[in-house]
Amino acid sequence: GGSGSGSGGAGAAARRRRREIFTVSLAGLGMDVRQEARRRDVDFHINDIQVDLQSPTRDVVLKSLTRPFLQTHSQREDVTTLDVRLRQLKLTFGELEVSVTGVALEQALLLRRGFALGTGGLALEEVLARANAPFHQVAREPPPASSKLVVSSLVVGHAKVDVWCRLYLPDAHYVPKTLRDTIQVVSLGTHRLDVKGAQVKLPQQTLFTERHPGEGSYGAVMARVSELYFPHVKNCWRSLLQHSNIFLGGLLSRHTWAPRQRRAHVPLAPLCGVGPSGELCLGG
Repeated sequence: GGSGSGSGGAGAAARRRRREIFTVSLAGLGMDVRQEARRRDVDFHINDIQVDLQSPTRDVVLKSLTRPFLQTHSQREDVTTLDVRLRQLKLTFGELEVSVTGVALEQALLLRRGFALGTGGLALEEVLARANAPFHQVAREPPPASSKLVVSSLVVGHAKVDVWCRLYLPDAHYVPKTLRDTIQVVSLGTHRLDVKGAQVKLPQQTLFTERHPGEGSYGAVMARVSELYFPHVKNCWRSLLQHSNIFLGGLLSRHTWAPRQRRAHVPLAPLCGVGPSGELCLGG
């Protein structure tokens, strides 16, 4: 009788234990660093990656299909300066499979909000304290200088991503309302966006030059890269129509008659759990 109640208590504790929301699994990491005077060459690679959603539902969010998942080569000059000056940066990607669901997006937005720093602003006491003192007395030292990224050559290899997506449009507030309404109209009034294996293919590109480098903050350089790639992403609209229910509910497309099958659909086991008292338990 005693052993039965004990096992029941352990089972109840296991049920109350919360798992991690996302699990990121990496395999085959390697780095080679070579330093010569003020120049540094770095080679880095990751063979495999898998990102799993563990809670509230389970799904494989991202999985590499070919090796390596990522391979980079960077050549940095003037490593003693504050600015990051990359004379050359090469990126090579393997094929990926991505699953986008409303639950995964909501959890990712919550995670991003939790990691954001300084979003709460100043407390009322801090505002009153600063209002009662001259600015030069509050800020006695100038702010530290910010680092700038300068990329003279960025070579990005071709990329291929198979996309699965399932969104309930009335609740997808992160999608512009006009786009949601348009999808519902052309898809015969369906409330769900369903994409089964649309292919996003991006060609190899060489961006920036010595005379016209990518320069600015990390965000500004990434925005410039996104701007240059956006036309290639738009060119994938045919695959999106063919493998989704956007046009006429997908009745005349492969989405209904010959849907593609996912190659990565089994999430890995969770790595840890959080008990009812906040204790971290390894092993899920």
